[in-house]
Amino acid sequence: MSIKGMVYLSDLEISHDGNYVMHIVCTANSRLYQARIYDVTSGNVLHCPETEVHVHEASFTEDAAFFLLGLMDGSLQLYDITSGLLLFSLRAHSGAIHRIFTSETVNVVMTTAGGLDSKDRSVRLWKISDQRISPLTVFTPDAKISSLVFTFGGRAVAMEITDIVTFQLVDQDTFVSCDVTHSNDAIRGSFVVDLKEL
Repeated sequence: MSIKGMVYLSDLEISHDGNYVMHIVCTANSRLYQARIYDVTSGNVLHCPETEVHVHEASFTEDAAFFLLGLMDGSLQLYDITSGLLLFSLRAHSGAIHRIFTSETVNVVMTTAGGLDSKDRSVRLWKISDQRISPLTVFTPDAKISSLVFTFGGRAVAMEITDIVTFQLVDQDTFVSCDVTHSNDAIRGSFVVDLKEL
């Protein structure tokens, strides 16, 4: 979709406190996909961080204190919502960050790269503390994941897979490994693993 010289790459995302709205746009002037954060009360653009590469995904943290940008080069960036300042940046994936999942755990986020055809199939979990992003765990499935989301207050991960997936999940600082197997390779199965029950 294009309006007044802008091409919209993403749907609108609203922060959990309802104060901010964010989406990714490309303007004729910049020719670069950038995230724009709006103040809901005034309707004005609050932040439009300058990046050297395209922004592919963006998300607010649960407490709306920060927002995260996933770039085409695999970088994951953490910004302060009040000042708009870049607090931390790291190379999270070898390919473009496809999705950023935030959880009700507030300080835990999950990222995936590319799409179904990406060479980087890893799912990575990160912890946000002291204005930094640090790795918690990573799992690379034996088969492609077609759907993935946090659920149950951030204590579990729900996924739809094609056959067998070996993975690690995290609940705060506790790591749990488990195998999920579907008996029929031709049928995609949906699985929910609740860490509280393990």
